[in-house]
Amino acid sequence: MLRLAKNAINSKIAKNKEVNTMPFPAVVKRRVEEAIH
Repeated sequence: MLRLAKNAINSKIAKNKEVNTMPFPAVVKRRVEEAIH
């Protein structure tokens, strides 16, 4: 259970890093897609 939570946190951090390296329009597009789903 703890491992699962840790993986979720790590994936969230990785996702944030991915977003930070994206060009801004791509970030907006990703946010919009997430909001829709």
